[in-house]
Order: sequence, then structure tokens, then C-alpha cells
Amino acid sequence: MTKKSAWARAWQWAVLVAVLIASNPATAQTSNCGTPDPRNFDQVYACMSSAHYGSGDNGQNFFAAGLLNTSCQSIAMKYAAVMRRAGAKQDEAVELVPSCPMFARVAEAMAGKPPYWASCTDYPGHFDPAHMKACLTRYLPDYRRSSLDRIQGCAGAVAEYEHALRSATIIKGRTITEGLPTGYARPDCQAVAAVIGNKGAECSAYAPTLDHARQCVGATGTRISDCLGLRQTYETKLREAYGGVLPPGYAPLTCQQLDPLLAEIKRRQEQQRPRPIGQPRPGFNGPIEWGHFGGLGDWLKLGMLGLGGGWASWAVAALGLPFLLAFILHGVLEAWSIIRSKAKPPDPKAGNGGVIGFILRTFGIGPFLKHGTLFSGGTWLFGLLWVPGALVAIVLGRLIAFALWSRSAWKSRRSIE
Repeated sequence: MTKKSAWARAWQWAVLVAVLIASNPATAQTSNCGTPDPRNFDQVYACMSSAHYGSGDNGQNFFAAGLLNTSCQSIAMKYAAVMRRAGAKQDEAVELVPSCPMFARVAEAMAGKPPYWASCTDYPGHFDPAHMKACLTRYLPDYRRSSLDRIQGCAGAVAEYEHALRSATIIKGRTITEGLPTGYARPDCQAVAAVIGNKGAECSAYAPTLDHARQCVGATGTRISDCLGLRQTYETKLREAYGGVLPPGYAPLTCQQLDPLLAEIKRRQEQQRPRPIGQPRPGFNGPIEWGHFGGLGDWLKLGMLGLGGGWASWAVAALGLPFLLAFILHGVLEAWSIIRSKAKPPDPKAGNGGVIGFILRTFGIGPFLKHGTLFSGGTWLFGLLWVPGALVAIVLGRLIAFALWSRSAWKSRRSIE
């Protein structure tokens, strides 16, 4: 190693040591701390607002970083470190640490707003819906970027409340830890409903009966196929309603007890299951439902036309109802157009021109507009399966018209001859 590189390495180590020393709580300037009374706001504020890194009064405040977005325990640990720097021993430093409500007041005075856990201090020693609501109303938007109306049921509300309480509670021992406040007992969901509404209320008031299981599971969107799946779904919803645990006195229902509910759920899921084209819904005696290709709805069924069985049912199932409707309606219109046509039998000497003239006269502007209107409406309501039915009916009508013309033309020739 050269002399130059040795000086460079030594300089790097010196910079690193300086950075570590500057970030160490032991280097914080604590001239206004001494041994402040933890119950005196002015003394605690004077200590926290004047503690800073480095020498002089121009260094960064020791408590500024994370003052509003860290827990009370984090602030308390920093304060105890300052007390040790001021000359207090470990046990004395812990005793000099103020309460979380005091830290909340000082933090608000220093930063202009309280920390996210400020409304969760002063636990009353028993569950109080008003305390829980006040706590979560500030904690959720400030810490979670959420709100009470977005909480996922009773279990989610209790979990958030307990996390907020831990953030606002310190326990003094040999060191300082966070925990739940004295007297805290996890509330049941009926009590929590006063804060979040009736989320999970359908599973409260537990009783080991089929009726309670039916009320709790309800119209769940979870796919259930057997007894084990039903029991697991039921227990999951019970835990959501009872703060993450099963209710006191919980006794699993046997599969024999759950069978009626399982049958109800399977029947409901079968009715809601998407069906292939042409497959009837359970409970519908007809062969197919109308409106599958359009917006007429389930109330339009084949039975409305009296085609509930026999060959008509098989035809609908094979060809599709839109095709048959198009064929029938366009066929009737085509037949009516031919019958109402006033075209006279052509002159046999007219040749092909007579045939074309006859067809054009029998399919003039009137029939064209009628077919066009029916074609547009049917396609819009029933989809593209209307198209082949309409075309088949029209082409067949033209063939019938040609046959009638041919017969008329043949008779005309025989009469001439």
C-alpha cells in the first residue's frame, strides 16, 4: 500500500467515525434538560425542543425526525437517551420519561399537529366505544390513509384499534416497551358494532345451531362444495365477527347437522352458475330461454308461443330460437308480399326479361322496406343468428315466386298452343 493510498483510507475512516458520532444520542446537546419533571409540560417542552445534534444551537433537533409518524415508545426511548446524556443512570432515565399524553402535547407544540396516536391515549380502563371511535378516527387517516367506513368487519376494527393502542402506550421496566394499556380486554363484536356499524353482526350472538350457521354464512360468494368447506367458511366468518378468535363455547356442527344448509347453498350456486347456450335454468320446464342473444329477458320464454314440447322444442334446441323466429316472421312477410302482388303472368314471348320483371315486381319497394325494418329490429334484439333465418326465408320466398311464375308461364303456353 502506498503512502498516498494509506492517507486516503485513513481520511475515509475519519469521515465514517464522525458521521457515526454525530448520529449517536450521546452526542446530543442537552443543556436545558438536566432532570426535568416528567409531569411538567414547560420543562419537558424545554428539554425536547432544545436537544439537538452537534455543538451550538444550529444543529438538527434530536426529536424532529419522526416526531409525528413514530410511536410513543420510539419518542420515549430517545428521551431516555437524552436523560442518560444529561447524567441520569439507566433506571433514573426510565423514571424521568413522561407519559404518552405528555409526549403528544409536546409534539403538537413543536410540530404544529399531534402525532397519529394522540387520540388513543388515556384508555379509560375498560372498553368504551367513544374512545375507540375517537382513536380510529384520527389514527386511520393519519397512519393508514384509510377511514372507519373502509374497515373490513369487526376483526379488522379490533386489530387496528389494538395496534393504535400499542402505539400510544408505553410500559416502563428495565427498559421501555410498548403494549396494551392496563385494563384492556378485547371487545366483542356487538360492542364494536356501535363504532363501525353492523359489519359482522349477522354472526354475533353465537349459538351452536343450524339457524345461526345459516344466518352467518348467508349468501356467501365463497364456492362451497362439501361439509368441510362449509365449516371452514363458517369458522372464518365467526373469527371475523369475534376479533380473530372463535366465540366462547364454540362447538363445531357435525356434517349431518350441516347437510340441509349445504344442500341449500349448492342449489343456490347451481341457479347462479352460468349455463351453456340452450341449457335451461333449473326449475324451468321449457327447453330454452329467450333473450340469450338480446335484451328481452327471462320472461320471454318459448311457452309464450305454445311451443313447450315436441318437435318445436327439438327444432329450437337444434337451430336456435332467433333463427326460427326470423325464418317464421320473414317467411310470413314474404308469403304476404307474394299473395298481395298484382303482377300479371308474363308474356311467354318475353323470355328471361319476363322472369326478371316478374321477380322485381313481386319484390318492389314495399316488401323491401318491410323486410328491412323487420331485419334491423330482429338483429338488434337477438343478434347475428337472426340473419341466416331471414335470408333463408327470403330466398325460399323468391323460389316459390319463381315456381308460381313458371307454372303460370307453362299454362299460358299450353293455352296458346
